[in-house]
Amino acid sequence: MVSDLDRGMEWIENRLLAEAVGAGSSAPAELAGSEDNEAVPSVDLREMLAAHFSPEALKVLLGLCEVLDLPQETVLIKRGEAGDALYFVERGEVSVMVRLENGQRKRLRTLGPGSLVGEMALYSGQPRSADVVAETPCRAYRLSAERFARLEREDPRWSSSSTASS
Repeated sequence: MVSDLDRGMEWIENRLLAEAVGAGSSAPAELAGSEDNEAVPSVDLREMLAAHFSPEALKVLLGLCEVLDLPQETVLIKRGEAGDALYFVERGEVSVMVRLENGQRKRLRTLGPGSLVGEMALYSGQPRSADVVAETPCRAYRLSAERFARLEREDPRWSSSSTASS
């Protein structure tokens, strides 16, 4: 059972996309599951980031991150707060939410494994523009602004594309 029309439409879209993968083939992790027993989508974060970073750079990056295991409905980012970190989503789904003038909340989009959230406020120095809430149990890697700045200071390769392995 879904809680509102918005989530219901997303549930239908995900089922249609899963069917479009083809009869007899398995759906991607993001679409796996059933109505009664939803799978928590995940990716191998190291494998995903390996395409963009050398093995040494990836080890440094993930070593600076704090691993967060978040229960469903946990607020990861709150609108108006300082951009003090960015997050890599490894498992689960998060929704980007805004509050409308009438006080209601509106979901802008749902992001799954492999998504990066919170980077815009970190880069711009502006306050957060929306809330980000865990829709399912999630695992995220948090890279604080302090550690990100230290990384750029100590190793200038982080501020250029030279960390990419391709």
